[in-house]
Amino acid sequence: MQMPAIFTQQNAREEGMNEERRQRELERLQAAAREKNTVVVYAWTQNGVEPIIYEFQDGFKLPSFYFTLSVLQKLCMTSEDPDIPAPARIAPIQRYNRALDTWTRFDVGHMVTLHECDAGILFVRDARVRECVDFDRHLHRLTRPVSANLMTDLTSERKYVRAASLARSSRTPSLPPTNPAPHTR
Repeated sequence: MQMPAIFTQQNAREEGMNEERRQRELERLQAAAREKNTVVVYAWTQNGVEPIIYEFQDGFKLPSFYFTLSVLQKLCMTSEDPDIPAPARIAPIQRYNRALDTWTRFDVGHMVTLHECDAGILFVRDARVRECVDFDRHLHRLTRPVSANLMTDLTSERKYVRAASLARSSRTPSLPPTNPAPHTR
């Protein structure tokens, strides 16, 4: 015995709707994962010039980030001059190593493991650059804690909460006093 056409049409319609829902959910999950897989690189290429700030989402999987030739080209750390041999087109590059608190030199293909304290931010410069405009300001933003840890430092947590509360608070408008109606029984 065969099912009536109306039921098979309804089944096909429901399967199509389920497939569309599944596709939308998959796209949403992929977008959320891609958003989390973001690294921001500040690159100083010249003395006294603002850094190039580039946000990367492709070509790596956190916590590992690779300084490939493509990445260095996007950061303007290579020369486009065809007269210069390929290996010499790459400027001597340094990255700020927070663990060592100094600039360290690296080569193309260098892999950096990002930690939670890095907040997905890396600092690089041409090794010939000595004046990195606003470096201290950018580094301070990175090292400033978002909030104190309640489990390990209650005093700092209280200061943080109070400062945040004062920053958000606004004066409440004055309301005229109200006279409640007397209760009668």
